[in-house]
This record gives sequence, structure tokens and C-alpha cells, in this order.
Amino acid sequence: MTRIIIIQFFKEYAVISGIVIFLIVNLLFLARIISTIFHLQPKLTTSLNTGNESSMNKKVDDHKLPSLFVDGDSIKRRDTNETITLKGVTTNLFRWEHYPRKNNINTFYDRMSIVKQWNINIIGFILNQDVTLENLAILDEIVKWSKNNGWYIYLIPVAEDPQTNTSVKKQLRSFGKLMGILAERYKNETHIILGLCAEPKALSWSEWLEAAIGIAKIIRVINPNVPLLMSGIEYGRDFAGLIEKPFPFDNVLYYVSDYAWPDQEEAKNHLNYISEPKAWEWMIGKYPLFIGEFGGMWKEDFGTNVDLAYIKSILNIIRKHSLSFTIYTIDKQGELSVFESNGNSLTRKGLVVKQFLDSYTAIHLNL
Repeated sequence: MTRIIIIQFFKEYAVISGIVIFLIVNLLFLARIISTIFHLQPKLTTSLNTGNESSMNKKVDDHKLPSLFVDGDSIKRRDTNETITLKGVTTNLFRWEHYPRKNNINTFYDRMSIVKQWNINIIGFILNQDVTLENLAILDEIVKWSKNNGWYIYLIPVAEDPQTNTSVKKQLRSFGKLMGILAERYKNETHIILGLCAEPKALSWSEWLEAAIGIAKIIRVINPNVPLLMSGIEYGRDFAGLIEKPFPFDNVLYYVSDYAWPDQEEAKNHLNYISEPKAWEWMIGKYPLFIGEFGGMWKEDFGTNVDLAYIKSILNIIRKHSLSFTIYTIDKQGELSVFESNGNSLTRKGLVVKQFLDSYTAIHLNL
């Protein structure tokens, strides 16, 4: 009887021991899973999980790019007071209604992975108000992504057609709301520059100045330290009004757009303009310039010899004076872009730009 009791005891002990061991093993496995979850690095949300951007993300914890400020005709870092030169590319990702879709976002990341090798440090976003406000969540993710890649961003709205005095004025009044929203949304980001309007047209300098001051006031109430981009009139080339009617803000970069002719036919009569001083060249050394976009043609005949000759003439000015600039564009716009519309091969313009950036010896931002 005693033997039976002992045998029964050991049987029950073995069962209990097995249960305990099973529970311990499962608890250890569960603990490992929880630990792994809590130690994962944060990733982009699924709205931007295209498979392209993950390889471009640096492992950065609470990293902030040094904020910038304008000192005389130079751009400087606030942390070290070093003079820097900004150079990069632009996109219309938030300008046209069909653009903020997955295929175009994929293209954006694919092409940015290429131009990253060109040693750029800024991306310019040309904005349509409605498209931007409808896609703020995507813009939020790109703002974070750009910071992790060590790139500054500028955000600048543009007035769309019709380009009449009344229409442009109406759109400018609405830009205060848009830029106020962006100023509030990104007021704690140190790598953001805000523009007032790209290529204002159909306005006198006085009319543009009044509108620009209104937009700038809204931005600066929210973020007093953010750098601003102030454009010229006549599609961004004419700043003559500054002499008698200056823009009454500091920490401002004057944003130039310069396209010489609508097409080759018009260019034939004015080829001397390639070698003549540009409409904004008098400002060098007197005002802080940022060359936002430029080319020989603005309507057609992109990538032609005369178009490239004009682009090279401006690149030579940029090199000579170590100016900050962005190139239009990485989007699918044929020879107007640095990339072919199909695939990621470079256009003739893209080859010129890449060659220039490969050899550009201006002061670089070293993060």
C-alpha cells in the first residue's frame, strides 16, 4: 500500500512539475516578445511605408538639425555660427491633386535615394493650398523623414492660374491661413524654412510687398525665428522695388526664380542675355540670395542647347559666389526635370546638374 501511495505521489509530482515547467517556458517566451516590441526603433507610418524610404532612414534619436539664421548676405548655423551653403532639389509633390498618391510617393523616395548621393542638404516643396491641407499627414511624415536624413526643407505656396491681378491677390490672402497652419504645425522643428509665395505675378512691387508682409506677420507671430523666403515679382526675377520699399523683416532669404524665354524661337533674338548680368545679379553681396529655380525656357524646348547654356550660366554665378540654390525638379516632367519621365535615368539637364554638384566646392553643411 505504501508503495502504491509513493508511486501515485511521484506521478502527481511529475504532472505538476511538467505544468510548472510549461508555464515558465511560456512566460519567458512572452517576456522576450514584449522586450522586443519595446526596443524596436520607430518607423514611418503605413501611409508612407513604400519600401523605399526605410533604407534611407538614419538611426537618429531625438535628433534635430541646427536651426539657421541669416546674417548679412550669408546663411549661418545658430549652434556654431558657421556659414553654410544650401543646395538641393524641388518637387511638386504637394502641388497637383494627383501627386500625393502611392506611385508618386514611391517615385519621390526612389529619386531622393539617387540625389542623396549628390551631397544635397535641402528639399524644396512647392505647394498648392488645397492639396497640402488635404495631405498634411503625409507632409508630417516627410518632415520627420527629411530630418532623419539630414535635410532641410522649405515650404512655399504658389499662385495658380488664372494669373490675373484679382485672382493672384485673392490667392495671396488665403496663403496667410496655409502658412499659419504650417508655422504652428512645425514650430518646434529646426530644419524648416517657410516661403511667402513662389513666382508672384500680375502684381506691382507695392501690391506684392503688402501681401507678403501680411503673410510674414502671421508666420512670425507663431514662430519668430523661422527663416523666410521672399520672392521677387515678374515670376521671381525682379527685386528692384526693394531699394525704395524694403521688406521689413530680418532673417529673410530672397528667393529667385529665373527662366529666360518661353521657347527657342524667342531665345534666338536675345541670346546675348546668356552672358549679360541677370536681373537679380545686382543683389549679390548686398542681400542674402537663394536661387530657387532656373532655366532657359519656361514653356517648351526644355533640354535644348540654349536651355542648357542658360542653366550653366546661372550655375557659374552660383559657383563664383557660393550661393544657395535648389534645382527644379525631380518630378515626372520630361526634360524640365533632372530625371526622365519613365524610370530614373537622368535627362540632359540632370547630367549637367549632377556634374556641377559633383564638383561644387562651396562650403558644405557638415552634420
